[in-house]
Amino acid sequence: MLIIVGRDAIADFAQTAYAAGVPDFEEADILLVTHVSGLTGAPPPATVDYTVDPYNATDWADGEKPAVEHIMFNAGARQFKIASTVAPDVGSLLLVVMRPKGARVKVS
Repeated sequence: MLIIVGRDAIADFAQTAYAAGVPDFEEADILLVTHVSGLTGAPPPATVDYTVDPYNATDWADGEKPAVEHIMFNAGARQFKIASTVAPDVGSLLLVVMRPKGARVKVS
């Protein structure tokens, strides 16, 4: 399942609300997070895949976290926070590829 979590100007280190219509999800369901820049032409890079850092209140409150090319989600507040080399321009998209509900495999 593909979800657009953020759009347009996606700023580094800012606690950003999910885009309208984003369903609730858990970090464990995330397969891939990609930022696609709305900027056309020369560098910075047009796309980047992020490493998902587990949410914790200390890092969430830190104005210098997460690390570059990382993302954190605060599911309770329905917000995300990134650090990226992708330009945060109008037309940018933050895409999350998720496992559909019920698709997890239980290991015993």
